[in-house]
Formats: sequence, structure tokens, C-alpha cells
Amino acid sequence: MELPAKIDLKVGETYTLKLPGLGTAGYQWTYDIGGDRNLIDVSQTTAKSSEFPAVGSSMDRVFILGGLAMGQVTIHFMQRRPWEKNQPPVAEHTLEVDIKA
Repeated sequence: MELPAKIDLKVGETYTLKLPGLGTAGYQWTYDIGGDRNLIDVSQTTAKSSEFPAVGSSMDRVFILGGLAMGQVTIHFMQRRPWEKNQPPVAEHTLEVDIKA
């Protein structure tokens, strides 16, 4: 799955980013926002599927990014187990977001 490194949003517009899940192995996606956190709204949910997932498979995570005000932020996504805070993430993705009027 090819993930974008940069996106452009307008104020009031949303963008959906799907990241591969590993929830059955205990991994969760977290994120840090570099820049003004008041410029963007980030929410997450589990990807919905019309099929029943195979036993033991993980569902992807979906992040909904909403532009709140003009500016630029960088969002760094990290996938790790919550109890392994000192371990490096098993997956990472950095996304630059440019929000315009």
C-alpha cells in the first residue's frame, strides 16, 4: 500500500488515511503532531469491511484528518505495542499536511 508523504487540505476539508493493522499482535498506531495542534483535527477508527475478516487477521486503522485553520503540520505515525515503550516502532509513517483557505 503506497502512502502519501504530503497532502494539501482546505480548511473544513477532511482526508482519510488508512494504515495497516496489527492489532491481533497487540500493535497500535499512535501519532505525534509537529507544529500547531490547533490547525488539524485527527480522529481514528477501524476500517470497515463488507466481508468477515479471516480468523486472527487484523483490521486496518483509519485516520480522519480535518483542516481547522491555515498552516502546516507534520504528523508522525508510529505502530508499536503500548507496553513496549522503549522499543522502536515496527512501522512508521510521516505525513506533511499543508492547510490552505
